[in-house]
Amino acid sequence: HGFWTKDNFFVYSTYNHLKYLLPNGDRGILKSLPDVQFPVGMIDNTVFTIGIDNVLSKQLVSKSECLFKSSLMQNDIQGVKSFIKNNKLVGQSLISYLQKKNYPAVALSLTTDLKSKFELALKSGNLQAAYESASHIKDPSCFDKLAQEALLHGCSPVLQG
Repeated sequence: HGFWTKDNFFVYSTYNHLKYLLPNGDRGILKSLPDVQFPVGMIDNTVFTIGIDNVLSKQLVSKSECLFKSSLMQNDIQGVKSFIKNNKLVGQSLISYLQKKNYPAVALSLTTDLKSKFELALKSGNLQAAYESASHIKDPSCFDKLAQEALLHGCSPVLQG
């Protein structure tokens, strides 16, 4: 049992979760449930469900993760920026998702870990950000990696850092 939303994702349930599915196959959890519930509709952030006892319930959910993934899928940069601006708590799982889906520049803007910033900056070709991270990390191997990447990009001034 499930339904498509106006935001173009499919809402369905498993034994103990309300889940979503995007057209590209990405999926996730909207909410954990204490018992079996069958989703029948959604208005804003409320999913209406019917339990095995035939009682209609309202489940408050956050659509932000699936809307973010949907924005990425559609290359909607404004939607991505809006998510980043409005969601202060960005976890490692979101950064990993961005890396997996080959959005290193977006992941770079979200991470605060210097080593991760360095690796993401290299992957996205942002040599200036990689240099700044390497300068803070102070690990010679970072400068070696940066020098190799700079050569690939034809940028010799970075090598002097």
